[in-house]
Amino acid sequence: MATIYNILPLWAAGIDGTGQTIAIIQESNIHIDDVRAFRSLFGLPANDPEVILNGPDPGVLIDDDEGEADIDVQWSGAVAKNATIKLIVSASTEASYGVALSGLYAVNNNVAPVASMSYGE
Repeated sequence: MATIYNILPLWAAGIDGTGQTIAIIQESNIHIDDVRAFRSLFGLPANDPEVILNGPDPGVLIDDDEGEADIDVQWSGAVAKNATIKLIVSASTEASYGVALSGLYAVNNNVAPVASMSYGE
């Protein structure tokens, strides 16, 4: 990926996410071991995401939500390999989707200067 998207010159110039924080907005928790395996496979430095639970833990939602959370955490951390990744997770309620609650939490608490929410619908 670093070659295809020409990220290697950025890394060579010291632009690798060091000192930066990225908030990942989700409604499913993840298995941290998946992130560790991804980073190991691609030769990235160890860098576990910080999981922030906004309310009760919805757990790992086995449908597309966990996959979406994995992709966002893993690939944002691959591009900005030394950034702090904060996964914000909120359970859905009868009134609101968990992803919307996570987004509100990120903004209201100024979690990071960069946020990603990449649901495709």
